[in-house]
Amino acid sequence: MRRHEEMCQVVGSIVFALAEAGHDSRRENIVAVLRSEMAETGKWAPDQVLYLQLAIDRLEQARLLPGQGN
Repeated sequence: MRRHEEMCQVVGSIVFALAEAGHDSRRENIVAVLRSEMAETGKWAPDQVLYLQLAIDRLEQARLLPGQGN
């Protein structure tokens, strides 16, 4: 449950940051930000990297679900 809450907080923060900057908060943009954050060595603790990767996995999995208008 903690992983899910952490993942949601990270994704929520990204969505708000994208919106405030005037960028589209589509799934692809969120994943791009998550990947960019993960690429910054030493910025995130190992458990936080896990949450970032979990968020990427969930977003990419949701993109592949049938009937999602993708």
